[in-house]
Amino acid sequence: MKAHRQLPQEEALKEQFAQLLAALKKTEVIHEFLTTLLTESEYSMLARRIEVLRRLQANQSYLTIQRELGVSSATVAAISQLQELDFMKDVLKRVEKIAKKSGGWFGV
Repeated sequence: MKAHRQLPQEEALKEQFAQLLAALKKTEVIHEFLTTLLTESEYSMLARRIEVLRRLQANQSYLTIQRELGVSSATVAAISQLQELDFMKDVLKRVEKIAKKSGGWFGV
């Protein structure tokens, strides 16, 4: 597999994209934007990665996560390492807050 060579402006573009998502604010607008911009597969992949993190935090087994979300063991292992990052710990707290407020996360 070819390594992707990052263009000099790519980091700035990513930062602008993050700022745009933050500026959209409303869940419905963000969802419509992402649904329009991304393929169904891309959007689902991003959502599944967050769900993998949530389930790892809930101490679900790798095998259960793989089977229920249709992800590979390599994906679960790679995402598992993200749990230790400080900013990701904050993200996971927000995910749990949303889950408690709405009565569940991704219908689970």
